[in-house]
Parts: sequence; structure tokens; C-alpha cells
Amino acid sequence: MRLLGKVLAAAMSMVCTTVHAQLDSARTAALDRNVEAYAKAIEAESIATKIEEVDFMLSSCDAGDVRNHVAIKAYDYYLNSPVMGDESVAVHLTDSWFVPGKASFTNDIDLMNARIYAEFNRRSLIGCPAPSLRLRTPEDVEVEALGLRADSLAGGNKRLRVLFLYDTDCSKCQMETILLRSMFRQTDYPIDFLAVYTGSNKDAWDRYRAGQFAFEQGAERIYHYWDPEITSDFQRKYGVLQTPRMLLIAKDGTVLGRNLDTQALMSLLEIYSTDRPLDYGGKQSIEMFSALFPENDPKMTADSISKVADYIARRTLSETRDTVNFRQLTGDLLYYLSGKRGEAFSYGADRVARTMVLDRPDVWTSQDDSLKVVGLARMLSDLVAKAPVGGKIPDVRAHGTMITLKGETSKVWKLRRLRQGTFVLFHTKGCQICQAEIASGRRLVSEGRARLLLIDMDEVYDRADQEMESLMDAFDLSSLPFLLETGRKGTVARKYSSLVGK
Repeated sequence: MRLLGKVLAAAMSMVCTTVHAQLDSARTAALDRNVEAYAKAIEAESIATKIEEVDFMLSSCDAGDVRNHVAIKAYDYYLNSPVMGDESVAVHLTDSWFVPGKASFTNDIDLMNARIYAEFNRRSLIGCPAPSLRLRTPEDVEVEALGLRADSLAGGNKRLRVLFLYDTDCSKCQMETILLRSMFRQTDYPIDFLAVYTGSNKDAWDRYRAGQFAFEQGAERIYHYWDPEITSDFQRKYGVLQTPRMLLIAKDGTVLGRNLDTQALMSLLEIYSTDRPLDYGGKQSIEMFSALFPENDPKMTADSISKVADYIARRTLSETRDTVNFRQLTGDLLYYLSGKRGEAFSYGADRVARTMVLDRPDVWTSQDDSLKVVGLARMLSDLVAKAPVGGKIPDVRAHGTMITLKGETSKVWKLRRLRQGTFVLFHTKGCQICQAEIASGRRLVSEGRARLLLIDMDEVYDRADQEMESLMDAFDLSSLPFLLETGRKGTVARKYSSLVGK
């Protein structure tokens, strides 16, 4: 993201350093344009990145009227942003810039409103652990409706939870309840729906439940609560300055969505309902990863692929706890890599398989995951583990043709006994890539730079003996050509490489 800073912050810095203490309308407009351009450019980034970039932007402005104006503009932008979660940036600006006095509002009233907003919202921001709530049931039993023990939730943290805070006299609440009722009729999401009445009129609450919430339940479970004495402090914990207020809470107890209406809730449930099967390796994902990892790029390595995989994990699991997008992107990446050949792709696929799939059984939990991704990851990892670099070449024999400066010799070769620096090329007929590797190998031999053993897998197959099975068990021959270079004392010096261009 610092690349973005070099482009946009340079423009910000230029305006900030040329504007004098007295701001006129033209210079103010220039500041506003740059702030908006800066914010829009990072709109798709994580909250943590947005906070980092806004801090960087304000740090580039001299203290005084310029910084104050930029800070207020940024605060207003993120407070009113349509992007869910952006209010976290506004809270950060209050806590880190306005309250410490590093930037100032135009009057004390605005500062007081900002502090109130921060105080009523900081604990229920996206990614935060949902604050616990002890509420009362219609039977007047106090329970932990939300929290680690949540004894009223039979499913515990195995289900997504929706927290809906409403008032019976609120017209928007009544309309939202009607929409929610329609959603429950049309869909069957396995969720726990916590309906919390924020008022104190028991009779009105009883009538509302009997009327507005009277419908047949499916996979969802609905729980009704209230807190007439407000002993749970739900207003401050969940920012209930007005109703309705609706949040989506993840299985691990963190806030996934807030300030939701029914339509937004349905969109999030469609994403986060982990029982929904995912499809991997689509056209768009192939095009995306093809652009990221050009096959003929000599600079691309397994580390290049690992960096992208780490970025996916950080942006999904670490920053937003988004297991669905983590699974989708990881599955797409693994499917893409499984169809490629070469050192970078093979070793990169192995790293993704191990670190993002096989080492994360907490994420890949469904039968669909096992069939589509976990099985593929295990297979890819097992294939790469065959004849590892630095290990002994498997003790197998193979019919092949050795090509050296002295000529060609066809016989059965014991691969572990081959001289150091011999290239062993497993190939098949009709494969243009194989033919290119063979031509490059012959050239290297003619230049005295290599010894080349050609193993025709079609001939091995035609013999229908044990040789095919032993070779398949010993080496990753899932994609041909497969090249192996021998090292000292019968070891593997290198594999998955190419002779083309040497």
C-alpha cells in the first residue's frame, strides 16, 4: 500500500505544504478532492490498511488549519461511507487524532458528538468480539443471551447469530420485522436469531411477539429477550442510539456485519453460510491467477506464490475472519496451480496445500471441502514428496536411452547408479513440450554440458510389466515431461526444472 501513498500522498503533501495558515475556498476544494481521491483509491482495502493510510495522509500535513480540515473531511467521509465497516476509521480518528489534540474540530460540540459516537460503537465494530449480554426472557428468566457461555443457545458457536434490537413503537422496526418475516419464509438459513426488545412495556412486547413474529420456523431458531432496566448496558455495547439495529455475529463470536437491513443481512448470510457448496477453478479465477503468475516469467518462484497465498490468508482470516472467501480464493489458487508444471508451480502448490489447507482443519470442515479441496491438497503434497531434493533417488530400474558425446545407449538403467549431473527426462509421444525439452537436452549434450537419459513412458506402458508401477510410485509423473537431475552419491539434485533456455 505504500505504492498508493507515493502517488496520492504525494499530491496530498504538495497541497498540504503549499497551503498557508489562511485557507481560501480554492485551496479547501483542492484538499477535499485529494482526500476523496485518496479514500476512494483504498476503498477495497482492509480496515487496518485504511487506518494506516489515513494516519500516513494526516502525518503528511503540517499541524494547524490544513491538518484540521483534512482530518474533518476524512472523518465525515468514513462516518458516512456506504462501505460496511468504514466507521471503524472514524472511531480511530476520534481516538488517535481529535481526542489527543493532534487535530481539531471547528467547535466543542462536534468533538463531543464524535466522542459519543466512538464510545457507543467501539465495542461492536467489525472484527471485534461481540460484547456479552445478560438479558431476560419472556418468562422473566435472566440468561446470558450472548457471550462465551450463552446458555440459551443450544448450538453454541456452531451457528451464525443475528442480533436484532427493536422497539414496538418504531415504524422502521415494524417494516424491518415484516421484511425479516418474509426472509424466513423464503429461505432456510441455519442461524440463531436474537430479537431484543429495547423498551419496557411488557404488554406491548407480548402483542408484538404474538403478531409480528408469529410464523413457522425452519432451520433458524428465534429467541426473544428484553432488558427493561437496561442493566446489560446494551445501548453502549451495541451503539443503540436509535432502532432498529441489526448485526451478524460469526461462529467464533466476532462481529461480521453491523448497521444491516434485511437485504444486506441476506447477502451476508449467502456468503457466510458455510454449508453452501463452493465451486473452484472458474474462468475468472484462472484469468486472475494467470495474470499474477505468467508461465514464462523467469523471475517467478514458489516464494512469489507463497506471498500471494499469505496475502489471501491475511486479508481474509487474520483481518476479517472471512473463512468463506479464504476457502474460495485458496481453492481457486490450488486448482489453478494443480494444472501447471515447473518448479515454481509444483513447489508453490505444495506450500499452499500444506499451509493453507492441510494445516487448517479448523477451516476445511465440510464433506464438500474434503471432496473438492482437502483431497486435492493431500494428493499434490504427496506427489511433491516423492523423490525429494537432497534425498536418495528411489531404487528403481527403467528402460531408457542414454545420450552422451560418445553416442546413444538403450538398455535398463538403475537410476540410483547414474552419474552426478545426469538429466533424466520422462516424456511421452505427441507432447510438444516434451519434444522441446528433448531438443534442448540434445543440444546441451552436443555442447558437452550434459548427459541425458530419455525414458519414454509410452514404451514403459506398452510393456505392461512392473516397471510402470514402480516408476509411478517413485516419481511424480502426473504431468509430463518430468525432469530430474542427479546429484552426488545417487541423490536428487533438482526436479521439475526445464532444459529449455539453458
